[in-house]
Amino acid sequence: MVFLITEVNGAMRDGELADIPALLDSLQGADVEHPDVAVQTEEGISVSVFGDGLTVIEDVESGELDPHWAMIPNREDIVAVIVAVTEGERSRAMSLARWQRGHGPGNG
Repeated sequence: MVFLITEVNGAMRDGELADIPALLDSLQGADVEHPDVAVQTEEGISVSVFGDGLTVIEDVESGELDPHWAMIPNREDIVAVIVAVTEGERSRAMSLARWQRGHGPGNG
């Protein structure tokens, strides 16, 4: 399954599930200008991950899914969310963490 990856430096490219571990590893090089990495499906569902485990899921195309965030410190759980989203299993992804509305703490 191919999807769009946004790397920590802001570069965008097609990616596969095998790319996810290296993508998450790249968060060690995150900075203020580029604090996250992301995966986006063709349908517009995006999962953004920050170095501290902040994970945001949202529909950036149609807006059907309002932004939701969760602190997910466990790498395997982050991968599980990404896999669920890329497989079109939005409900499964939403069941894997305690999501709250908005883009993160204090960001509405």
